[in-house]
Amino acid sequence: MRRAFTLIELLVVIAIVAILAALLLPVFSRVRAKAYQTSCLSNVRQIMLATTMYCDEHSEMFVPYRTSDDQYWCGYRATPSWDTSRSLLNPYTQNGQIQRCPSFAAKEIGYGCGYGYNWIYIGGLLDPGTWAYGPPANLTQLPDPTWTVVYADSEVDWGMGAGPQESIAITAPTFQWGTNDIAYRHNQTTNAAFADGHVKAMPYGILESPDDRYFDRK
Repeated sequence: MRRAFTLIELLVVIAIVAILAALLLPVFSRVRAKAYQTSCLSNVRQIMLATTMYCDEHSEMFVPYRTSDDQYWCGYRATPSWDTSRSLLNPYTQNGQIQRCPSFAAKEIGYGCGYGYNWIYIGGLLDPGTWAYGPPANLTQLPDPTWTVVYADSEVDWGMGAGPQESIAITAPTFQWGTNDIAYRHNQTTNAAFADGHVKAMPYGILESPDDRYFDRK
């Protein structure tokens, strides 16, 4: 005759399972976060590769941050929604999904993008106060492309109670005015792409060097 489990035995088994779950869940969480970071790094690498291809076909000129009120590097302000298939980089990416960081958790405002572009020194923004734009940077203008960040994880909190939200720009420290839009969402690192084409995870705060050394094209 088969003997049934006693209540105490069942409670012991449940307790063991609970202990194992408590030990393993943080491990699974870290593994998942690492997988997300790797996927994000791949996205940034593909976006930078597309930018390099754009430069090759435009006399070493980087893609503009925007060319009109509706046309931006990462999409087109269409009705009723943002159209990533009409981004300035789409001819080289053919995939708007790579603009979405798998770890992005901020408020979406329609861009469908978890990455920001160095819009002042690279993208052509001349004056953040008047929103005046000029031509984007030329690769030949960069004294050391290995130091110049082009893209990175991004989000911005304007401090008005809405919390962090999407940002398709990353801003040099000199022009941030207390509203940093670089996101360190991968275990206190941000995935960044540099003008020479390499990508890497940068530790918290390093891109905010006060002399704009990672942004400036001078």
